[in-house]
Amino acid sequence: MDGSFACPECGNTVEVQGLTPGRQTRCGFCNRLVEVPFIPRAIDPSWRRARFRRSRWALAAWSALGLAFLAVTIAGVSRLLIHRSRNERLLAVDRLRQSATQQRDSAAYGSALVDLDSAIELLKSMRPDEYGPRLEELKRLRGETARQDAEKILRGLTGRQVSGHSSGEWLNLRARIAKDADLAGIKKEFESRFQSHLLASVDADYRAARASFDSGRFAESLDTCLRLDHELKHLLPDVREKWRGRVEELVEAIVQSAGVVVTASDREALAGPNHKTYTPKLAEEATKALRDRGYLPPPSGVAWSSAWSRSPFHLDLQVVERREGNYQASHNRLARIEVHLILEHRGSLLWEATSTVRSAVPLPKIPASFSNRLAIGPARIDEFEALLYENARSRIDGQTAIVLKEIPPCPARSGALQTSS
Repeated sequence: MDGSFACPECGNTVEVQGLTPGRQTRCGFCNRLVEVPFIPRAIDPSWRRARFRRSRWALAAWSALGLAFLAVTIAGVSRLLIHRSRNERLLAVDRLRQSATQQRDSAAYGSALVDLDSAIELLKSMRPDEYGPRLEELKRLRGETARQDAEKILRGLTGRQVSGHSSGEWLNLRARIAKDADLAGIKKEFESRFQSHLLASVDADYRAARASFDSGRFAESLDTCLRLDHELKHLLPDVREKWRGRVEELVEAIVQSAGVVVTASDREALAGPNHKTYTPKLAEEATKALRDRGYLPPPSGVAWSSAWSRSPFHLDLQVVERREGNYQASHNRLARIEVHLILEHRGSLLWEATSTVRSAVPLPKIPASFSNRLAIGPARIDEFEALLYENARSRIDGQTAIVLKEIPPCPARSGALQTSS
């Protein structure tokens, strides 16, 4: 073995080569014989134990295997959920179909249609291979139910007493038949019955309107004519024109008996031509007051509203605003508002009145800033004059409403009406 060790006698380093432990050698310094001890083998610093390393292909293989397992698991869970969802929807469809059958047996066709429409929508959300022949069966059942329901409603309407107020139900059924392809087969029968009902309803309403007119109940007669105007729109063209002529003749007679037109204008305005006028509001209040007293203002949205251009009654409303007098000892001018009302019958004066208000003195709730300025001197203050005007403006509506209550009742009497039968 090769190596070195310290001499036990003098401590000098003794180099040995090829000697095994237990042999003797002489120390080169003290010249003593010493025994060679066991000398450990020196470690080579360049030597390294090989580390265990996994090969890259093995790591890739395990990763691919894990991803494949995950994909298979996800696919399996997805298929399970889809299968469960499909089964739940099919069960819901079966329950709706069963409910619809029970509703049909009890003649509750409307409720049965709701169930069937819901079931059909559920099936449409699925693939054709998932529901098989169910959809066509439900569509057939839905068509039968829709026809049964429409025929039931039609029988009820046909057997009901003729009334203009029931036309709305006929029109609802008409719109439903036009929209629902399953009801195309009963469209012709419905139109025939609807026209028969409509003719009977128009005739009954016209007779009622004539009776009201002959009794002097002009407002009631006009309301019936308004309903007739809506019914005539649904008649066949040739029949519609015949009846429209008769209704327009009756309306003309009503207007000649109690028709009134209201005109309104600002004769003088303190705020100038661009101010926000309140005259239309006063005219609206005057129109309501006239209607309450038996006069008939023109309705809106009817074909024969032009008949009011020949109305025998005319109410003219004029608003006059002016400055009048001073506020206490200042130079600030008071506001005076007058509403002149003139009711005429074929050019002759029937009634006349004037509603008047003036700024209150003293003015209530004057802001402190104006009170101080008025106390200092009598100079005119534009903002304060505006307050005086607003005080008068806020009271003219109420004062005019009081005056409008004095309008005399409509003196109209029904005249002779010649109408071809």
